[in-house]
Amino acid sequence: QTDLECPFIANIDSQYKLTRCGGKAKATECGADDVAPVGGGGFFACFPADATCEVEGVGKVLMKDISLGDKVLVDFNKYEPVYSFGHYNPLMEAEFLRISTDSHKLDISGDHMVFLEGGESMPAKHVKIDDMLQLAGSGSEIVMRVENIKKRGVYAPFTASGSIIINGIKASTFIAFQDSKTLILSGMDTGISFQFIAHTFELPHRVWCEYISECLEEQYTDDGVSTWVAFPHTLAIWFLEQNDFFMAVLAVPFLISLGILGNFYHVGVITFLVGTLAYFRSKISFHVKLG
Repeated sequence: QTDLECPFIANIDSQYKLTRCGGKAKATECGADDVAPVGGGGFFACFPADATCEVEGVGKVLMKDISLGDKVLVDFNKYEPVYSFGHYNPLMEAEFLRISTDSHKLDISGDHMVFLEGGESMPAKHVKIDDMLQLAGSGSEIVMRVENIKKRGVYAPFTASGSIIINGIKASTFIAFQDSKTLILSGMDTGISFQFIAHTFELPHRVWCEYISECLEEQYTDDGVSTWVAFPHTLAIWFLEQNDFFMAVLAVPFLISLGILGNFYHVGVITFLVGTLAYFRSKISFHVKLG
């Protein structure tokens, strides 16, 4: 039985079966014959395996070869480490949109967000011909064609800014949970972008990976969804499926939480708190070593 390079090992435990591995694994352990169906799993927001990123000090790298910790281009001359993959499934065949400009082609899932000229985020499935897509920096290009394609592999890298340059086009690392640019609650448009919501609620994950752990390993569900993302995603879908009255009641704590996290993020309070925690953690570790 031959070994093969494997992006994950199956059967870690009954709940979370997938985890990244850096070495080699048996084909039977890897589950190489267990190819997921098109769009399987109920959560699909990614880029395909052959999408390209710019990795600092390396150059252009295929999405399938990006690893946790790699510093990828997120804006003009700005690089950030990939701290997580919201979705990571090299075996899944999936449907993507191919959005073409004069000099770039972006393959992306429909619910994944892109940035228009001026910084507005919107689901890729709402992009139409003559829209202006944002490139790295302040440049933009007009959309000339949008088509449907199928490809193997789904990857959703997360960065601190919530953006990433894919094939020269600036895309979000997040999805829209509704068929709209902004959150709709009980039939009313809140005007709150899904980019802001996702980036805000990802704050604890980012903080953990920046200050507490290097996050060079992570686990995934059977569908390849990060265990950091799986429960919040399920909770969000459940919330948005409630009737208008119940949603209105639940909206109060939701908006309060969003405001608190958003305020912490902008004024830097969370940075201070986590910095303090990291300081005392290092002190404790130092005393333990001395002991």
